[in-house]
Amino acid sequence: MTATILVADDEADIRNIVRLALEAKGFDVQTARSGREALDCIDRIATNAVILDVNMPEVDGFTVLQRLKQQAHTQHIPVIMLTANDAVEQIARGWRLGADFYWTKPFKADQLAELIQHILEG
Repeated sequence: MTATILVADDEADIRNIVRLALEAKGFDVQTARSGREALDCIDRIATNAVILDVNMPEVDGFTVLQRLKQQAHTQHIPVIMLTANDAVEQIARGWRLGADFYWTKPFKADQLAELIQHILEG
């Protein structure tokens, strides 16, 4: 069975780069442009992992992360924060809220795909 990964980022280029790298590894990829879209997608589609930007419209990534980790049916889903927010307090907030990994931009898409594969095999 193919794992489904949700990529939530308001930047289309980032969504596409990550989607292509993950699809090359055989993952099924869903995308969202906002935190609200991400939450809606997770409610509709069985998701195995989430790659989540912090700065998004409507609902930010930290709020999405917090909601996922507070709900019994989603708290097991690994969440990788992928963001330009590299301030120590922002990284610490991500860890406190339950992020499984916090990766700052710029990034290498193939390394991110390897990380997802490692986490899911884990």
